[in-house]
Amino acid sequence: MALWLGTQKQATPAWKTGVACNTYSTNRDRRGRSNRGKLMAQQHHIPQPTLPDPFKQPKKRSWLPHLWIVLGGAAILGVAVLALNWPQAGTPPTTSHTVLYEAEASGASGPRTGSYTMQTDSGGSSQGQVPLPATQTLHNFSSGDFVYLSVQNQDAAGAVTCRITVDGVVVSENTSTGGYVIATCQGRVP
Repeated sequence: MALWLGTQKQATPAWKTGVACNTYSTNRDRRGRSNRGKLMAQQHHIPQPTLPDPFKQPKKRSWLPHLWIVLGGAAILGVAVLALNWPQAGTPPTTSHTVLYEAEASGASGPRTGSYTMQTDSGGSSQGQVPLPATQTLHNFSSGDFVYLSVQNQDAAGAVTCRITVDGVVVSENTSTGGYVIATCQGRVP
């Protein structure tokens, strides 16, 4: 019994398709008839590579929720700062007040002088000697600021008077009588 060995040919290489492949025979049988195109009983199976699942959800970005939290916190902080700095209803706007300091002398004849000490609108104090009567006007006081004026009589007799007026309203007035006495006035800007 003679055995005819022929060549085997694959239709498509299995490594290209990744599926089971059929082997076709080009052998001739015993009678010389061709077996070309007839499927042999033998099949070769090559496992398919694993492909990604098309229904699987993509991985979510983990930084996105954190970004929203930070932006939300910044917005809340911004609103709180605005609310705290917003002028309240019924609160008058900040304005400057005019303060008038006055020093006078009485009781003796001739020119009179006095020593003074006063609070300035910059928060400091000023001292000096002036001929009496004398006035000094300052324009940059704020509500609640401290105001002060003292006047000392430089003569052996007579009286000295001090007066503080804020925006036309007398806040403090005082008179001292005698030689070298001091009259003191003080208060707060309303």
